[in-house]
Amino acid sequence: MEVTGLTPQMFSRIARFNMAMASIKEDMQTQQWQSVLQDCGYGDQNHFIKDFLYFGAPKAEKEPKTPQVSLRKIFKLAENMYPQYKTAFN
Repeated sequence: MEVTGLTPQMFSRIARFNMAMASIKEDMQTQQWQSVLQDCGYGDQNHFIKDFLYFGAPKAEKEPKTPQVSLRKIFKLAENMYPQYKTAFN
């Protein structure tokens, strides 16, 4: 906490989310979401979606009680976070 200004839990969440988004961006065609998310330390898809909404969704999308998270939104965020990779949605 003294070095980063973040709690260890928040630092871990950020690192895990970045690793997941980088994995998704590297292989935009993956069909094995559960294994990608498990490799990055997520217990299930809902855990990832919670972090996606917290770290990645625009503020307006955080307001609704039941937000919709689509693969297109996940890929778009991955594209913005890691522009050096080519996207399948261009």
